[in-house]
Amino acid sequence: MISYEKIRRAILEEWIMNDDWLARFRSGLDGIDVVSMDVFDTALTRIVEAPVDVFAATEEILTQKYGSLFSGYAVRREVAEEKAREIAGRTNRSEVCFPEIISALILAHPDYKTFENHLIGTELAVEQAMCFAVPEIMEAVRICDERGIRVIFVSDMYLSGEEIRSLLTSAGYAGAYSLLVSSETDGTKANGRQWPVVRELCGSRVRILHVGDNEWSDVIMPRQAGLKALPFYRVRSDLRRGGPLTPAVLPVSCIRRAAMLREFSGTGSVHPASQMMSISGASWGTVVAGSFVRWLAQRAEKLGLKHLFFCARDSWLFYQLWQKLDLDTKTGIKSSYLHVSRCSVNYGAVAVTCRPDHLSDQALSLLGHVTHPETVWSLLKRSNLQELLPLVADLISLFGSLDADVSPGSGSAKFQNCLQSHSEIVYGHLRQILTATLCYFRQEGLHEGRAGIVDIGWHASMQAAAGDILRDGGHSPMLFGLYAGLRQGAQANRARAGWIEGAFSNDYMRAERLYGLSNAVAILENAFSSPEGVTLGYEWRTGAMWPVLGERSSPDSQYHDLIAPFQEMALYEIGHIFAGTHPSGLTEEDLTPEAGNAAIGRLALSPTPQELAVLGQLHHAPDLAHHHVAPMVPELEPDMAIGEHLNLEQCEWAVGSALAALRRCGDPIKREHMAHDFRKQCGYYDARTLRQFT
Repeated sequence: MISYEKIRRAILEEWIMNDDWLARFRSGLDGIDVVSMDVFDTALTRIVEAPVDVFAATEEILTQKYGSLFSGYAVRREVAEEKAREIAGRTNRSEVCFPEIISALILAHPDYKTFENHLIGTELAVEQAMCFAVPEIMEAVRICDERGIRVIFVSDMYLSGEEIRSLLTSAGYAGAYSLLVSSETDGTKANGRQWPVVRELCGSRVRILHVGDNEWSDVIMPRQAGLKALPFYRVRSDLRRGGPLTPAVLPVSCIRRAAMLREFSGTGSVHPASQMMSISGASWGTVVAGSFVRWLAQRAEKLGLKHLFFCARDSWLFYQLWQKLDLDTKTGIKSSYLHVSRCSVNYGAVAVTCRPDHLSDQALSLLGHVTHPETVWSLLKRSNLQELLPLVADLISLFGSLDADVSPGSGSAKFQNCLQSHSEIVYGHLRQILTATLCYFRQEGLHEGRAGIVDIGWHASMQAAAGDILRDGGHSPMLFGLYAGLRQGAQANRARAGWIEGAFSNDYMRAERLYGLSNAVAILENAFSSPEGVTLGYEWRTGAMWPVLGERSSPDSQYHDLIAPFQEMALYEIGHIFAGTHPSGLTEEDLTPEAGNAAIGRLALSPTPQELAVLGQLHHAPDLAHHHVAPMVPELEPDMAIGEHLNLEQCEWAVGSALAALRRCGDPIKREHMAHDFRKQCGYYDARTLRQFT
């Protein structure tokens, strides 16, 4: 179970002081009479990555005490604060106070009236448990005390001065420091109305240095008011304005916060993108991969499986994790890494549906499927048909050259008609693929006993194809598919595939409930994949069947610089969690499918600007043969024109593309129209996520 005390202690034990900032602070004190300190994310910070996660922790406690009445409390608490601020704004007030927020909450949810004092007390207790003093600011205050420079604290916050002072005192700021709080002065640093109050408190002629984390309220506005300002960004929180806000986000929130603070030291020469991926691996990757593998072990044992086959390439990280945790020994279930791909397996499986004189619609659709213009050569190459010379000659005659484009619709139909006219040689080619694949499956033991297929998932089409191949070879396979997620298309494959289930989603769930996972598909497929190329087929060599691997579709630097740091940190952190030695106190019991799903939704639906920039540049190959590679979020590319309309259904990462397009749009009117269009396209998303499209 998460221990806030252990997390706080672990963060502070690994803390490396930012001596460069302290040196700038010391030099900035010359001639200064008063130093004013921002409170939250400056003097104090929390062990969670987003301030609203305090509400999630509050919900967890209230639900444990009082039951399901408080399920969904965190979002309701957030909405209540927005409503209270809206009401205050009507009378030109700058700030609200905590009781007003709770009143707005109770007005919307009268059942909470009985628990009013408990709501306030629980949230304050959570703040107390989560806040700690930032070492650099503690040292800065000590320096000021030593030099006789007055220190005051200034906060834009709905909590009262007494409540904030209690947090400061508990954290170690024990002096009799003055404190100004916007909930009591009705002036904020951000709107400038707090600075005259600061002047009145300190004296009109004193020289004041302000320290804080917000560029606008702690740097620009105090300078406009005649104060000096020194920014302190080290412990800034992420807002996470979208995605899930439930107790299930707490594991990823806590360990990501710890990883962010640990990595911020500024020492070393780590590439920023590589550092961000390392942090994501230590947090997001840890919760998602760890929760999946824990679920996998439980389900495999429950189903009585004898052998797990981890499918290339997307289950690579799962396989590495299974080996690291020695789960073969702990579960008694053998494991193997199976070199398969849609390309190597599905092409063989469609041979079962064909005859020498007729290619099935399924085969033609697979061989001639075109989603965007492709060259004749590309279509031939992806299914290795380029050696069928009579077919090649006819295609050249039809299209003019091998470099001619085959367009969706009529072009694809013409290509498929040509394949049908050469059905005999195409069928023979498909049977060769089937035979080679069957030999590889037999060699690996896929036909023996209760075998588990482990993969990222989505439609279980590869499992269904493997079953077709094994049955055609005279076997009665018992395949059990255990996937990260399944989508509705998997329903059509259940009869052929056998048992299938997903950890984070299943095919019987409405598509409207799966938008978090849908946005994460390309992220998962890249972050968890192997460094090798796609499996193209199999060949007999040195007395065994060996996979024939293609070249990596993405640049070599992508795996080395981005994916490898992500995977290495995930393996490291998960190892400690399962061993019971993780500094945060997290154990494997915290790695539930709910926690994994919440982590997926948080990143995919509400990425930070840096997450969007780094993940969006990952090169992704969505097509069958992995020939077409493009950045996951092309809207980030400087030469990518942002048009009037962006069809999010065609985007690999819909939320990522929408946010990137909005941020790059310089025309306010066009931006407003785009935001409205995005909200319409994503109308079934939750309100938290939709509010990002502004």
